Amino acid sequence: MNLCLVASIILVTFLQIEAAIDSPQLTEAVSSRECVLQKDPETSLASSLKTALERGCKSIRIPSVEWQLNETIILENISSPVSIYGDTVSPVIRGRSPLILIRRAKNLNLENLTLEGNIEMDQTENITFRNILFDRGGLLLTGKKCNQPNECTSFNRGIRVEGCTFENCVRGIRAERLEDSVIQNNTFKGNPVTCSPETVGIDLDGSSEDLDRPLELGHNKGNLIVQNSFEQDSSIGIRVRDSWANTIRDNHFKRSYRAMEFYKGARHNQVLQSYISYLS
Repeated sequence: MNLCLVASIILVTFLQIEAAIDSPQLTEAVSSRECVLQKDPETSLASSLKTALERGCKSIRIPSVEWQLNETIILENISSPVSIYGDTVSPVIRGRSPLILIRRAKNLNLENLTLEGNIEMDQTENITFRNILFDRGGLLLTGKKCNQPNECTSFNRGIRVEGCTFENCVRGIRAERLEDSVIQNNTFKGNPVTCSPETVGIDLDGSSEDLDRPLELGHNKGNLIVQNSFEQDSSIGIRVRDSWANTIRDNHFKRSYRAMEFYKGARHNQVLQSYISYLS
């Protein structure tokens, strides 16, 4: 083959790749599975993520810039594994809460992000949060009242929250319905200006289920809360209500107003090897 023709083919291919990388919205790898979002004043982050998911991206990288949301990011109807993650320096996402709504989804990973707002979850399974900074926000895992067992459609199970930091949050993690999940190696921070006795690091509260049907209570169950550090001033570390058979182990309560609180309906929970350096 003529050397000039080969060189021309290589040059055209290079220019095509370069043009794809300069795309203002989305860059896809050759496999069409790995995508990199590009910040575009004309396109919102919520819209770019939706487009990436519709195009079948399984690994979506968000660049290290600040994102101001005008609409909630909705991640729904996801079944096959998807990973959404930030660059080495985590991107900052801010806006009205909830920043992200996850519903009817499973096998989703979110990593290395800074979120100035809440994430709300409903009907989720096998969702992982890793190395995320929640600044003035946190996780809400929702439940709802129901009159018949077949109406109790809300669930969140197999959730993993690992290596995250919850800073200046009224409630870092509030679980109205959570099953067989792991909350591990997280840090809950806050100062006296932003924290109060109403501030709760982890709040397992299954009382949102129908109180007229006590046998339907206890949908917060079988969770492992282990090796977390509670450093919020004048606050409550862990609160448990209407939640069963959870294991709380090897947690460190450094400046909590109360390390742990147990209310009506907290049954068969185990507390093992907790370290309480200050307790009022």
